Amino acid sequence: MLIFLMIGFNAYRTGKYVAINFFIIFILAAMNFISDLFMVYPSRLQNITPDFTLILLGRITLLWFLFLGVKNASRIPEKGSRFDVLLPFRREI
Repeated sequence: MLIFLMIGFNAYRTGKYVAINFFIIFILAAMNFISDLFMVYPSRLQNITPDFTLILLGRITLLWFLFLGVKNASRIPEKGSRFDVLLPFRREI
């Protein structure tokens, strides 16, 4: 997964095929989550603990953020201001 995240970061940095790369990462993460639900977590689903619930909510939240990244890929700023943390607070005149 780390390799796919590095590919997604490089796509965001360079601006090449961002939506396609984010969508591929989203599909792989969703398939990983579903396979974990049916292969790794069945015994833990019988006795649900608060820690396990937080883990599931965290994974679902990360999948939601990936989906939003795919959906908003057309709104990525120009190359010079992509990593500017204060960009949402600046006014364009």
